[in-house]
Amino acid sequence: MAIDPQIENAIKNSVKENNQSESLSDKLIAWVRAINSGNEDINDSDAASRHLELIYEETSLNLQDDE
Repeated sequence: MAIDPQIENAIKNSVKENNQSESLSDKLIAWVRAINSGNEDINDSDAASRHLELIYEETSLNLQDDE
């Protein structure tokens, strides 16, 4: 079963609005698709750790003081 296109668009828009790379949204969407299709078990903590590591590596943080 495919994921709803609105979910994909929401992920893409959120990533873009937060100045993250397009490859981050690609990785997030791929993970959601894998869970949705049954190829990934959402309760598998080892698999989740691997995916989260990829997502963390792809995420850029712009830490600035608002002072």
